Amino acid sequence: MSPPDAPKALDPGPTSAETAGDSGAPGRGGAEGAASTTPEPETVAAEVASDVRAAIAPVRSAMKADVGSLAVFLRSIQSGYLLAGLALLATTGIVGVIVTLLYGFSDWFMHLAMYVVLLSFALLYVRAHQRNYRIMRAIWAVFALALIVFFAWILIDLVPQRLDVLSGRPRPGGFTGPEVALRPHAGGLWAPIVLLCAAALWLSSHWLVLSRYRATRARTDNSLGVDGTGAP
Repeated sequence: MSPPDAPKALDPGPTSAETAGDSGAPGRGGAEGAASTTPEPETVAAEVASDVRAAIAPVRSAMKADVGSLAVFLRSIQSGYLLAGLALLATTGIVGVIVTLLYGFSDWFMHLAMYVVLLSFALLYVRAHQRNYRIMRAIWAVFALALIVFFAWILIDLVPQRLDVLSGRPRPGGFTGPEVALRPHAGGLWAPIVLLCAAALWLSSHWLVLSRYRATRARTDNSLGVDGTGAP
């Protein structure tokens, strides 16, 4: 009889080092793949900056076109009196905003918006005057004068001291911010008030006197066959 077969040696299987190596290889590959798909901060910042530039480009183009149109319009004004009045209104706005900032008015931006509106109405009046639109010129003149008188009355009412929300005031803990306090007498507001009165005088005199003079002179020039330029 033949001897029984010797028992076969058991296969020990992969060692722990091999198992760890085999299992670690896919893990490293997955980590490397995830790292390769994650965008770099510089790339994200560049993409955001590109999107912002693309969004701002139309607005920038529109602003350049508006500024160019305004410059062309101002150069087309031949009357020094009209240019002086527009400069007076612009100066009034600058002085008025500076005064409100110096006295700590928290709503200085509302004053700025009001001056911008007044200047816009004055520009519309000048445009109607240049195109000889008498009805529109009268409408813009009435609106502008009403707003000037109304805003001057508001500024006069703000001159005396009163409880108000003041900006940039010291508060406990070293924090600075708006607070309700007794606002001192704002005598500096008389500067924009006087300038507003001067602007109202400028606009009313041009509308009621100089524009009529221009119409009379235009009729005289037409009757004489003369092309009058440099109208007020």
